[in-house]
Amino acid sequence: MANELGVQENITVVGSASDAIAWSGLSLRVLNSSERQRLQRFRHRQAATEFLAGHLVARTLVSLITGMHSAQVSLVQGCSTCGGPHGPVHVESDEVFVSISHTHGFIAVTAAKEEMIGIDVERYEHNKLSPSAQNLAFHADELQMIAKGPNSQARAISLWTQKEAMIKAGLAPEGPTNGWSTYEYMARASAWGQRNVWLKNKGENYALCLISEKGSADSAGYMISIPKAGAVLNQAWPPLNTEWDTRIHAGARTASTAGHSRALVGRTSSHHG
Repeated sequence: MANELGVQENITVVGSASDAIAWSGLSLRVLNSSERQRLQRFRHRQAATEFLAGHLVARTLVSLITGMHSAQVSLVQGCSTCGGPHGPVHVESDEVFVSISHTHGFIAVTAAKEEMIGIDVERYEHNKLSPSAQNLAFHADELQMIAKGPNSQARAISLWTQKEAMIKAGLAPEGPTNGWSTYEYMARASAWGQRNVWLKNKGENYALCLISEKGSADSAGYMISIPKAGAVLNQAWPPLNTEWDTRIHAGARTASTAGHSRALVGRTSSHHG
């Protein structure tokens, strides 16, 4: 497949689940039997839509990276603890890794070539994480950081996305999250990349964190917003780590795969300072 973007090793999609399904150009017919069974078990339509959107978009991103037809991409999902059909999503190939997150009808999906990757997105709610919930979720070092300065709730939500992304990428352990610090693990893994951003979509604010094994999260890749102006960076909200600044540059590019065209709303980059 000719990819008009050239070699892209990290692509991320953000947007509403319903828009993402349409963007993927796929239908539930590409799901395997395990995915279909899980889809049928959802009691709420929104949860089912989020699940379907994540798995369809993941196939499209793998197609963009590898040239494989979207409908031929095989995804496997399983829990390392109980063996159930949930947990991290894997491609039946070591060539590409994917990660999926969703919240309140909004999804974030990322795919990377030959590197572990994890993504998490959470909608901002004023009282989402109570003090007792924060004590269960965060290490003592993290609680001190959250308490510093204004917007402690925004800091807590952003930090939670970082912890979740680290677990999904395989950088941090599963289990109680208050027993380890994000700073400790990121210090150990100096080659890993990290991107924290705030997005605004249809009047709602979302915290997003992307973690990548080989550093592409903080220096390369494309962020695709569905539709083109559906989700925008909200610079008025504080990132978790103020040393990092992430911007989507102006301009659109197009990638073609399996007969479909994709509008890419700018390349994302991060820098210190």
